[in-house]
Amino acid sequence: MGKGKPKELDPNKAPLVRKAFELYASGRYNLPGLVDEMHRLGLRNRKGGKVTMNGFSVILNNHFYIGLIKLRRTGEAFPGTHEPLIPKSLFGRVQRILNGKTNTGVQKHDCLFRRLLKCKHCGYSLRGEIQKGHIYYRCHTRTCPVTCVREDAVESIVLDKLLQLQLSENEITYLRQQLARLKDKWGKEQEAQINAFNLRLRQIQDRLDRLTDAYIDRLIEKDVFEKRKNTLLIEQKEVEEKLTDLQQNGSSVPDRVTELVELAGNAYFQYKIDFPEEKRDLLKNLTSNREVNGKNVELRLAFPFYEIANRPKISNSAPYREIGRTLDSIVSKISDFVKTEPSPRDPDKSAPQADEPTSSEDRLAA
Repeated sequence: MGKGKPKELDPNKAPLVRKAFELYASGRYNLPGLVDEMHRLGLRNRKGGKVTMNGFSVILNNHFYIGLIKLRRTGEAFPGTHEPLIPKSLFGRVQRILNGKTNTGVQKHDCLFRRLLKCKHCGYSLRGEIQKGHIYYRCHTRTCPVTCVREDAVESIVLDKLLQLQLSENEITYLRQQLARLKDKWGKEQEAQINAFNLRLRQIQDRLDRLTDAYIDRLIEKDVFEKRKNTLLIEQKEVEEKLTDLQQNGSSVPDRVTELVELAGNAYFQYKIDFPEEKRDLLKNLTSNREVNGKNVELRLAFPFYEIANRPKISNSAPYREIGRTLDSIVSKISDFVKTEPSPRDPDKSAPQADEPTSSEDRLAA
């Protein structure tokens, strides 16, 4: 492309590059595995061969794909005129994996709780081992106290937690009424949110303008200017994505609140019938902390599910006003949570909510 022309995404390679980000963000592929899988899917370098690990490292670190242009010589970043290929949240998850802050290793055994349990002492993932017909999860860090727990013991604790999410018939009836009211009044609230995001974007632009004026007037050094400008551009991109998501998917907020409530209420029976991979995905969505200390398993439900599990238990014979005081607060908290979270189409949304280091052995394979 000639100098001065806006850069464009290659229409043939762009979908494959997006797929590379999504696969790597899933945690199922390290760089060597990504090289082979993307070659199988049809991604090629300029010479028609495999894209190397170094090539993928360059791709996965390239801010161009979130809509920014970064100059190699000076490190300066500018908003591009091209459409972003991936959302900022997906790019951020990939960066966390590349920096070793998220699981990427591959396990030999397809144990039910693989990559879900970590040692409370060192933070590394426990590894599943089959011994005498049972699966045990152990910590392999030599300096840690003995940490070992049987899979069936973990599952018993999981089922007990999920059982706390079940709702009574009266609670289900009341929630359905409240969720219907939420849909009715959401329109005005959505408009207020859009206005708030637009105001924030104007404030960021004002800060960028003042920063540029300060640099032109030599009130700040170039390195300080570039650092602050990059931070503001990233913030601007995040707000723009949230605004776009609200405008395009905002009408689904009441539906997403309903989905979370239904997920909680159905979690116990859903877990009982799911396949292992589906059970793992369910637990990633429902839990935020899964630590083992010796033989003790500490399992914490993620927000908003712990709010539902820890609600005052009310019998079916209780008056509606008593049920309402409890459930109104929960619906309000879930609604606030959904408004600040990425939409379900965002791959980062389904990721574990807490970074979990791999074992020291697995980190070398990533």
